[in-house]
Amino acid sequence: MPPPLSNTHLRTPLGFNELLTYLTREILRSQPENIYEFCLTTCQQLINERNNGILVRELIKLESTDHSLDNQQ
Repeated sequence: MPPPLSNTHLRTPLGFNELLTYLTREILRSQPENIYEFCLTTCQQLINERNNGILVRELIKLESTDHSLDNQQ
């Protein structure tokens, strides 16, 4: 039997927080009627961009924006 989650330290995969931030921002900006379809399409686009080397530049921009916001608080 696995240990209870309260005793387990869970770590999110590298880039997961940035992905959720990006996805949340796009959902709020676009206000899609079908959020599940929107997430699927957006994640497929991100995979294509990653495979073409585009995504890395966008995540670097997003990460630098998040750090500048942290410094202001």
